[in-house]
Amino acid sequence: MLATLMDRRRRLENTEKQMEKALFSSFLKDMKRRKDEELKSLMNEIQGIQEDLDSLQQESSHDQQLHSDGSDTVDPAFGSSQARVPDDSNESVVGADVRHTPKGRKRPRETDFEFEGDEALKSLKFDPLSEEMSFRKQKLKQHMDDLEHYYIDWRSKARISTPETNLPETNEFSSSLARLSRINRFRTVATLHYAENLSNLASSIVSSIEFDKDDEFFTTAGVTKKIKVYEYANVVWDYREKGARGK
Repeated sequence: MLATLMDRRRRLENTEKQMEKALFSSFLKDMKRRKDEELKSLMNEIQGIQEDLDSLQQESSHDQQLHSDGSDTVDPAFGSSQARVPDDSNESVVGADVRHTPKGRKRPRETDFEFEGDEALKSLKFDPLSEEMSFRKQKLKQHMDDLEHYYIDWRSKARISTPETNLPETNEFSSSLARLSRINRFRTVATLHYAENLSNLASSIVSSIEFDKDDEFFTTAGVTKKIKVYEYANVVWDYREKGARGK
């Protein structure tokens, strides 16, 4: 009787050990499968990054070759006016006749430039070690995690939309980086009361602001599920007029 019980006990122990090993083996196989998938995804991401680096290097080499061949020419479409960057005044940009009235005023953009000759082009060249470049790099590092996720997501979607080349257009993302790094502070130019009922603060939340292609109008949308259209010039002008009357 005792021998039978001991034998049964040994069989139970062996069964338990086999079950432990089977569970451990299943765990390891499942973990390896997931890690292999992560590795494959990571390798695809690294490959995409390398492809973009190679593409950027080719573009840089091509640009340097053009400059070395004496091809630093100015697009005639830019005209012959002196290079200027618009400030917060009502000064005309890109040869447009914008008078000192709210009509015709646009939101200043980083693309509002005019060029004149080679000297203007030379002035646009930057020193990679300059304070401006260092500041912009530091600005990107502050948002590196978010930018990394955005880049991976953007590139995966771009691959789907351009399957024939498998190389998405990088200008879109590089332009976004440039715009992000360009901003170092915000200044209030006008204040809008989005909510119709100021006693209900929740209705004053704005979730989206979009400008038209000419930066003359913008729309806002928020929790009220209403889209409102504003003219940039009038909004800024009215805000300044109210400020002047309040002094």
